[in-house]
Amino acid sequence: MLQSRSFIATLACALSLGLASAKAAPALQIYFIDVEGGGATLVVTPTGESMLIDSGNAPPNAERDTKRISAAMQLAGLKKLDYLFITHYDTDHAGGVATLAKMTGIGKFVDHGDMDTAWFQNPNYDERWKNYLAASSGKRMIVKPGDGVPLKGVRVQVVSANGEVLSKPINGGGGPNPYCDNAEQKEPDKSENSRSAGLLLTYGKFKFLDVGDRSGLPCEQAGHGESLPGDASWFLAQRVGSAASRDGDSAPGCRRQQRSAEGIRWSGEI
Repeated sequence: MLQSRSFIATLACALSLGLASAKAAPALQIYFIDVEGGGATLVVTPTGESMLIDSGNAPPNAERDTKRISAAMQLAGLKKLDYLFITHYDTDHAGGVATLAKMTGIGKFVDHGDMDTAWFQNPNYDERWKNYLAASSGKRMIVKPGDGVPLKGVRVQVVSANGEVLSKPINGGGGPNPYCDNAEQKEPDKSENSRSAGLLLTYGKFKFLDVGDRSGLPCEQAGHGESLPGDASWFLAQRVGSAASRDGDSAPGCRRQQRSAEGIRWSGEI
C-alpha cells in the first residue's frame, strides 16, 4: 500500500503541474515512473512525440509496472509510444517489454544490439530475449556511440552502447572532470550493465543524461578523467543510485546543476 500511495502522489504532482501550465507554451515533459528498482522514464517533447526509456520489470511485476507506465501516458495524453529506448537487457529494465507491447503501440525499439552471453546476464535471459525479439520484430534501431535518435522537438545523442563510449567529446566536453579526481579505479564490469546504451537529451540549455546501469562513465573508460558527454543539468543515477554504481559522484562525468530549466515540466522522482 505504501508503494501505491507513493506512486499516486507522484502522478498527482504531475497532474497539478500540467494544469498549472495548461495555457503555457508546449513544454518538455519527463515522467520518472516508480517501477520499484528498475527503470522506466517517459519523455514527451514539445511537439508531442514520445520516448519511454526502459520498460520496468519482468513478470510477475510486469503487469504492475505496465499499469504505472499506462497511467503516466494517460496523464501526458499519449495513445502510443513513438520510441522505446532499452538501455540494456536486465530483467528490471527490459523485462516488461512483452507486457508493454500488448498494452500500447510502439513505433521503434532502440537498443545496443543483440544479447551476448559473453557478458553476465540476469536469470531467464533466454526467455526475455525471445520476448524482446518478438515484440520488436521489424522495428529495431540498433545504435552505437555518436548516433542520434530522431525524436522530434529535442536532440538525443547516444553516449554509450554495447560496451563502448564516445570516441570524442560532445556538448562542450573533453576538459578535466573534477568528479574523477578521487574516483576509485575498479576492475571492468563484465555484466550486461556495462553494455548499457546511454543518451544525452538536449532541449535548449537543458541537458538530461541517462546511461542506464553502465558503470564508470566516463572515469574508467574515457581516460585521464575527461568528461566526454560534457555538462548536464540532470543525471539519472545508475543502479538506483546505490553503491553498486561504482563511481559515486564521479559517475555522471558532468557538473550537475541543481535546478530545472524554464519550460520543463518535471514529474516524479530522481
